[in-house]
Amino acid sequence: MTLTLITLDESTERFAAMFTRNALPGAPVLVGRRRLKEKHLRAVVINNKISNVCALEGVATAEKICAAVAGLLDVQPTEILPSSTGVIGWRLPEDEMLNALPKIIPTLQNQSILPAAEGIVT
Repeated sequence: MTLTLITLDESTERFAAMFTRNALPGAPVLVGRRRLKEKHLRAVVINNKISNVCALEGVATAEKICAAVAGLLDVQPTEILPSSTGVIGWRLPEDEMLNALPKIIPTLQNQSILPAAEGIVT
C-alpha cells in the first residue's frame, strides 16, 4: 500500500469534491461528504490497494487517519479529506498506516504532482 498526502500551505475555504452516486458508498465517501460541510480544508490523504469500502470500522479508521494527519500538520481533523482506492471489503491496516504517516511529512514537495499520481495507482 502507498500513502499519498497532498497538502496546501494554508487551509482554504475554496474546495470541492466529486463522490460516487453508489447507494452503498465507502467510508472515505461518507467522511468526505461530511468534510464538504466544513469551513476549511488543508489536505487529502490517499491510500491505494484497499478501498475501505464495506470494511469493518471503516469510518472510524478513516477518521483516525485524518486525525493523525491533522496532528502532524497542526490543523483540525475536519480539515483532512480521506480517500481510498483498491480492493473492496478489506480492512485498512490502521497501525501500519499510522506508523507510516510521520515518514511522509519530510517527503512533501511542490515540484511535481507525479509522485502523488503514481501513489494512487491501484
